[in-house]
Amino acid sequence: MKRFVSILLSVLTVCALAFAAACAAKPVGTDDPVKTNEGSYKGESTVTGTMQTAGNITVLVPEGWVLIPGTAGGVEDDNSLFLKASEDAREYIWVTINTRANIDSSLKVNTSAEIAPFKVNGVEWQGKENAVYAPIGDVIFFVMTYGYTASDAEMQAVLGSLAKAN
Repeated sequence: MKRFVSILLSVLTVCALAFAAACAAKPVGTDDPVKTNEGSYKGESTVTGTMQTAGNITVLVPEGWVLIPGTAGGVEDDNSLFLKASEDAREYIWVTINTRANIDSSLKVNTSAEIAPFKVNGVEWQGKENAVYAPIGDVIFFVMTYGYTASDAEMQAVLGSLAKAN
């Protein structure tokens, strides 16, 4: 089963099929308000929002944005989620808990520019302008975007807030 999920996540990443699932899903509720200003790629930025949990991922959802649980094969996937400025926005930030092998294969086909490793809240991220990864605790987070880059304030806030839900 883990191998199946791993293969499926890789296919979703490479084919970007997950975007279609995000457009059809419904947003989840909110928790307590949170403000973050730690670390930055292009200087300090402040983004406000709420910490929310979907499946195995806890993340800051910027104010006014929606969190949409990820799906794989029509079934909710506890290891992925989408963040969008609105339900019908085309741009998104896709967060997954993934394996290094899947991340490496995704980065090989990604055509965005490579970037130097950078830190947000003490965690070193590496990858490309629109696809970065970092180990946090006992998992590897892979964050891919459409319409945002690693240097955007919203992306920085998301990266700085990521945690594995208990």
